[in-house]
Formats: sequence, C-alpha cells, structure tokens
Amino acid sequence: ESWNWTTRSTQWILTQQLDDLSGSISGPLGFGLPAGEISAAVSGEMRWATYDMQTDALPTEFVNCSGLRMCLQNGNTSPVRWTQNVNAPVSVGNNVYEFAVEANVPLLKDIPLIADLSTNVAGRYTNYSSSGEAYTWKIGLDWHVNESIRFRGTTSVDIRAPNLNDLYQPVGISSTGFTDLLTTGNNSTRLQTQGNAALIPEVARTYTGGVVLTPEFIPGLVISVDYFQTHMSNAIAFISGQNTAVQNLCIASAPTYDSPLCGLYVRPLPVGDPNYRTPANYPTVLKNSPLNAAQQQIEGVDIEVNYSFELADILEELPGSMNFRHLLSYQPVNTTIQLPGASPTWAVAPKTRQTTFLNYSVGDWGFSFQNQWLSGFKKNNAIIT
Repeated sequence: ESWNWTTRSTQWILTQQLDDLSGSISGPLGFGLPAGEISAAVSGEMRWATYDMQTDALPTEFVNCSGLRMCLQNGNTSPVRWTQNVNAPVSVGNNVYEFAVEANVPLLKDIPLIADLSTNVAGRYTNYSSSGEAYTWKIGLDWHVNESIRFRGTTSVDIRAPNLNDLYQPVGISSTGFTDLLTTGNNSTRLQTQGNAALIPEVARTYTGGVVLTPEFIPGLVISVDYFQTHMSNAIAFISGQNTAVQNLCIASAPTYDSPLCGLYVRPLPVGDPNYRTPANYPTVLKNSPLNAAQQQIEGVDIEVNYSFELADILEELPGSMNFRHLLSYQPVNTTIQLPGASPTWAVAPKTRQTTFLNYSVGDWGFSFQNQWLSGFKKNNAIIT
C-alpha cells in the first residue's frame, strides 16, 4: 500500500472551446469626391471561449512532515507531494465583442505626377470581458505616380489581448533552492507557476512604406520593396522571481516595495516591519508569472519580384509559360527588453530569408521548383558592448 501510494499515477485533461459569430457588409457608398466614389466596409464579430482544466491531483498537496526528520526543507515549508507535473483545476471563460469600419477615399486623380491618390482609414472597437475595452486604427496612403510607379505606406496601432492561458494558467508548485538578495537568506522554498488575471493587452505601433514598380518596357514584371518597423510595449513576458535582475528591481522600489515585480515574492512579514530585511522574512513562495513588462522592436525590409512571360515571346516555337517569384525578407533588428532597465537581447533567428519559386506550364502539365535559403545566425542572444 505504501508503494502504491508513492507511485500513484496522475492525470489532467484540458478542454478549450471557441464559438465564433461574425458578419460584414461592404461596397460603394453612392457618393464621393471628384476623384472617385468612396467605398466602405462594416464588420462585427462575437467570440465566446472557455478553458476547463480537470485534474485528479493537486499541486497544493504537500508532504505531511509529522514525525519525519529532515522533511522540512527550510524550517517552515513542507515539500510538495508530487514530483511529476500536476495542475490545479480551472474553469473559466471570456467573451469578446468587436466592431470595425473601413473606408477607401479617392483624393486626387489624373493630374500631373498623380495618376491616382487614395487613402484607406480603418478603426476597430473591441471589448474583452477579461481585459476591458481596446481601440485600434490604421491609416494608409496609396499613390500611383503613373502606370509604372506606385508608392504606399501605412501607420497603425494594434493590440494582442492576453488569452485565457495567459490569464488563468493553472497553478503548479515545485520545490527550489533560492538565494534571497533582500534578506541574504539561502534556502529552499516553493516555486509557484501560474497565470495573471491582471494582464492588459499588448500594444504595437507599426509603420510601413514602400514602392511598387511595373516597368512598361518589361511586360509581366512587378517589383515591390517595403520597409516595416514595429514597436511593442506592454508585451507579455513570463517573469520569474528567481531572476537576479527581477530581485534588484524590486529592492530598488524600497522603502515602499510597490514595484509590480515585488508581487512575485510571498513573505511572512508586511512592508514596514522592522524585520522586513532579515532572514525571518525569507520568502515562503516564489512566483513565475506573465507580466506586461517587456518591450520589443522589429525593423526590416521585404522585397518581392514577380515575372511572368510566354516562352513564345522569346522563341516562337517554344510552348508554355514561365512564372518566376522571389521573396526576400531582411530583418536586422529584432530585439526584446524583458524588464525595465534590462539590456536588450537579440532574437535567435536568421536576419535574411529568401524563397524562390519557378513554375513552367504547358497545356495540362506543370512543373514547379522551390528553393529556400536562410542566413547564418548566432545562438548567443546577448548584445555585447
């Protein structure tokens, strides 16, 4: 019986469900400016999500240390009962309502240096039952100089709301060693991993600008070059109380210790107690939890080349047609600052990606070739100064 109790199997089942209802209507409005008619689109969507965790073993079960020597690891904390991964039960849900409007407005047409100039504006209102209201928007400009040259650009504010796992990830508890910089204690304590119901949406500001070339002297050729830049704030990052930088940022908020990072440490004594920085206040629980603490910056260039032609245009006797397409993305900047005041880190990923497609069609037959190339990259993500 003792062996069976010690080696008992555990299980948990996670069920997620999403119901979605959406609709849209679009078309010309029947009026406009001298350059042309205004067209618009209106859409709405409702989503209902559920997140249900069922388990037969709890992470909050601890060893009964009564009469057992060396059981208490730091004098006041019993070790967790389970060595395998177990989760706390969770049953939550949220709903999302959003409405969007978009309009394309012709501004100028058929004047010197402007064959066609139009703007595209869009706005979206979203209401999350879990994280509140959010407003996003986009403004774009499309300028056709002539039949061969076109310029385009956009600026937008976008969000990503925390999902149910970010908010309500089930509690998991394990034992860990920890050196506490606040109290100078060095012992074992409990490490608690869980979601964060106080998260707010991530916010990104994006700028793009580019040119599209369709030279008349090479029919079938289209070349586009677009620059993009995105700055994200309030990015959701999983932060561990074990991190030395996190400890220092919490301690730096003394004497009030009101930094959000201080919430990752559960201590027996309240702020203001004369023994607050003594070993008597060694944390009973450390937390690993997502916080709106990170920032991310991405910059790069996308290049696309498309060229289609009939082989008969080269030599009349040759049958079929060819299509060449090349995609190149160069992203020299992809950095993340996990914590305020922390050094940025590089994304461990190639800066350059290229994909080439070559297709030949003749009658009912077709042949396709594809090649992908990635630049080399360093696995070290630290920025060395």
